[in-house]
Amino acid sequence: MKPPVPARALFLLFLAACGSDTPGAMQPGLPEPEIPQRQVACESTLLSCESRIQVASGLHLRYLRTLDLDKGHPEIRRAMLIVHGLGRNHRGVFTTGIMAAKDATAFAETLVVSPYFQAADDTPAADELFWSTGGWPRGHLSSTAGPSPRVSSFDVMDQLIRKIAESGRYPALEEVVLVGHSAGGQFVHRYAAGNRVENLFPALRFRYVVANPSSYLYLGAERPDGQGGFEVPDRDACPDYNLWHRGLEGRNDYMNQRPDEEIRGYLTGRDVRILGGSLDTGTADLDQSCGGNLQGADRYDRSLKILTYMDAFFPGHRHVGATVPGVAHSSRGMFTSSIGLSAVFDR
Repeated sequence: MKPPVPARALFLLFLAACGSDTPGAMQPGLPEPEIPQRQVACESTLLSCESRIQVASGLHLRYLRTLDLDKGHPEIRRAMLIVHGLGRNHRGVFTTGIMAAKDATAFAETLVVSPYFQAADDTPAADELFWSTGGWPRGHLSSTAGPSPRVSSFDVMDQLIRKIAESGRYPALEEVVLVGHSAGGQFVHRYAAGNRVENLFPALRFRYVVANPSSYLYLGAERPDGQGGFEVPDRDACPDYNLWHRGLEGRNDYMNQRPDEEIRGYLTGRDVRILGGSLDTGTADLDQSCGGNLQGADRYDRSLKILTYMDAFFPGHRHVGATVPGVAHSSRGMFTSSIGLSAVFDR
C-alpha cells in the first residue's frame, strides 16, 4: 500500500489544477510552491552524501545527510541530528544513526544529519569554520585562527535545525531529536540548556539523547558529597568547578545571552534522556580535573549522580535516565541497543 499523500501536498495539487480564475489560486507569473519529491536516501559516507551549510557570509560547515536538505521529502516525520565525539568521527556516527533508524524500522521516515565540527588538524577549507578540540562541545566560538566572523557551534546547530524545520520541505515533520555520545553527549546536554530554537517550533517535539558524556551541566553550586547527598564544595580547593561548561558561572557568548533562570527552565523543562553504559567505568579521555571528579568516579557513575541531583533540587524535571547493560564507551553499542532505540525513537 502506498503511504498517504500529506494534506499540504494534496492542497497544492488542487490549486494547481483549478486555474487562475479560481478564488485563492496562484496568480499568473508567480512560481508555484515546490511540492517535495521522494528522494532516494543517501546511505554512504562518501562525498555524494556530504553537503555544506552557509552559517555566515562566505563561511560554511560540512555535514553528512541521508537526504538533500534543499529538496525535502513528503514523508519524513523525524529529523535526527547526531553529534560526533572528541575524535570528530562524523562519518562513523552518521553510519550509526542510519543503523539505529533501520533497527527501529524507522529509516523511511527519518532524516539523519551528522554535522562536522572540525579542528585545525582536520585541514578545513579556507571558508570552513573550525574549533578547538574542547571548544565545540561547549558551544564556544570558532577558532581565532580561522575565518571571520567567529561562530558558536551552538549557533551552527540552530541554523541546521531551522533549515530543516522552516523551509516547508518536510511537511510531515513531527519531531527533532538531538543525539550525542561522549563529547557529543556533552554538546547535546548543554545545547538543551541554551537553545531558543525549540521555542520557535511549538508544533514539533524536541528530544535530547545524551549518552556517556565525560561531564554534565549542573544548574546550581552543589555537587555530590560522596555519601549520597550534596554539598557546596570548597572553592579554595577547586576554584573552577562551577565554571561553564560544568556550571553556570563564566558562560561563553552564546550562553551568556540567556539569564540563569531561563537556562534552568530550559534544562528542567525539556525532554532529556540520559543513557549510561554499565561498563563505561574506565578513565580514557575522562574529565579528571577537580571539577570533573566532583561529578563522580567515571562516566557511568556520573550519569547516575546527575539524575539524583535533578531529583533533589529540581522536582518535576523531565530528565529520564536509563542504564544500558553490558555496554562500555561505544556510541554504536549505546544507540543500537534496545534501550538506546527506545530513547532515540521514543518507543
